[in-house]
Amino acid sequence: MASLFVGLMSGTSLDGADAALVDFSSEVPRTLAFATVPFSNELREKILALSQPGKDSLELAGRVSLELADMYARAVEAVIAGGGVTHREVTAIGCHGQTVRHRPDLGFTIQLNDPARLAEHARIDVVADFRRRDMAAGGQGAPLVPAFHEAMFRHPRRSRVVVNIGGISNITWLAPGQRVLGYDCGPGNVLLDGWARRHLGRDYDEDGKWAARGRTDEALLARLLEEPFLKAAPPKSTGRELFRLEWLDEKLPASYQPADVQSTLTDFTARVQQDGAQAIKGRSIRMTGFVTPVGQGGGWYLTRIIFTCCAADSQSVKVRMYGTSVLPANTWVAVTGTWHPEGRLGTKSATAALDVHRTERISPPVNAYTDDLPLTPS
Repeated sequence: MASLFVGLMSGTSLDGADAALVDFSSEVPRTLAFATVPFSNELREKILALSQPGKDSLELAGRVSLELADMYARAVEAVIAGGGVTHREVTAIGCHGQTVRHRPDLGFTIQLNDPARLAEHARIDVVADFRRRDMAAGGQGAPLVPAFHEAMFRHPRRSRVVVNIGGISNITWLAPGQRVLGYDCGPGNVLLDGWARRHLGRDYDEDGKWAARGRTDEALLARLLEEPFLKAAPPKSTGRELFRLEWLDEKLPASYQPADVQSTLTDFTARVQQDGAQAIKGRSIRMTGFVTPVGQGGGWYLTRIIFTCCAADSQSVKVRMYGTSVLPANTWVAVTGTWHPEGRLGTKSATAALDVHRTERISPPVNAYTDDLPLTPS
């Protein structure tokens, strides 16, 4: 019998909500369908406003939570239709929400979501709030993917490093006989996309064409690499609270060409990956990397540029892209959303570690908005 889960992910890149329908009934999970619902410009701007320190609004956060739940529900409908299954066949949806404030230094992280509303719309149980239990236990609450990487990539004899480049980049180190180590290593596309929005009026630099026309400013690159976070020992995590355009503005020279800055940011992101993996350089390892397609294609130029840079400067590391017919590379982050509830739902630790929202109602709906929703699964 199939064990079907839907995973939802909307990341720091703010391109949209990815949904993956995954079958866990065999030893190797199999992606049955994948869908993306893009952010509207209005919703993206609201999230960006909430992600900036000092610009909080509780009412705005509440409204955005509702909009996100509605968008997630559309992604669920799309992926279920694409997979040719019914709502009854899906065990649960895993959805961690949209991070708008991540402060591990202060012991909290905030993700906007309305999992109860999502359960109502999608007519499927929802598992949410993956991060705060980890922080309560002394962890960083990010990144989410290392435990999933361990389940999928660990080898009994080979050490492996998995590099995930989204809005923020993170690294998972899997060494035989040692505990998994995962941590954020710095910006992925968050600065690249932000700079493109400012100077091109577009969400991303498509295929890196603009960056390719520029020349790297070595002095600026050196200033960017002086950021203390990059030198801090893992475990560590970060977000837009640190790596935002205001951070970049403080380091820019008096005179510059915007395309040169974009080229410099590309090299900076490549160096972030290299320096983040310094702990494993010189060892006999296989470095397994995958890149999520950010901004409807904007992230793929990182595949060609950043991993080319990494390979050129990492003689002891074999760099390769990862993707299979059953788990394509562009679905991996959303698939992570399925793995968390699949591994924990129904266990004794589920209620302590995760927030589970069932489809059963305490009482019938009493307002016009929910009255028009189907009350039973299809």
